[in-house]
Amino acid sequence: MEAGIIYYEWANKLISYENMHAMLLKAPGFETSDSLKNLIASVPLENPDLISSFRYINYVFDHITKKVNESMAAVTVPVDQINRVMLDKSIDLSQQLIRNEAVKKRIIQEFITQYFGSLEQKDRSEILDKYRGFLNDVKLDHIR
Repeated sequence: MEAGIIYYEWANKLISYENMHAMLLKAPGFETSDSLKNLIASVPLENPDLISSFRYINYVFDHITKKVNESMAAVTVPVDQINRVMLDKSIDLSQQLIRNEAVKKRIIQEFITQYFGSLEQKDRSEILDKYRGFLNDVKLDHIR
């Protein structure tokens, strides 16, 4: 398990390299090489044995978020709906990319927890109804 945690800590650094490099060097158009993209693509997205590892969950969350952000680059969304759209796209992509039900549920819970507090009140109740099957272990009452 420790080797897996170290592996996904390393993978987290890889996946954030492009954004960090662009930000630190003030080079907004920076794009990583194909070899680095291939290396990132080779990191397994499903590893149920590490479901309790923050490093692993963080990697899957960031991987899906990066793909959603890329898909959103060409989409126009009203400002008051951006968090709802991002949440729905993140959950849809999670359901497409992850086959293991336990991992899928955990990642979807992470996305709901991440976005829930920034949703409009009307969207919150819709989200709770729409994704109820993923929320039995999640406590959202502390989020306002």
